[in-house]
Amino acid sequence: MFIFMFKIIIILISIISFNALAAEEVKLGVVGNVGADGFFSPKVMSFIIENIKPNSPAEKAGIVAGQKIISIEGCKIPGCPASKAKN
Repeated sequence: MFIFMFKIIIILISIISFNALAAEEVKLGVVGNVGADGFFSPKVMSFIIENIKPNSPAEKAGIVAGQKIISIEGCKIPGCPASKAKN
């Protein structure tokens, strides 16, 4: 299970941008819902995959709707600064 989650995290690291944080589709076929807290220094409080486009690279990687992202590049959610998650 740990290796599976690690693969998902690595894949998401490569595709996350503020488009994904804004729940818009990105080229790999992921739609996510991100909860953030704060204005000047927002922190990501939650990130849940809502939709995967059929036959997309995300679907082929095994990402499924409903999965909760728990960290981005070692930055734990909740609490990861949005600026770090974006990078």
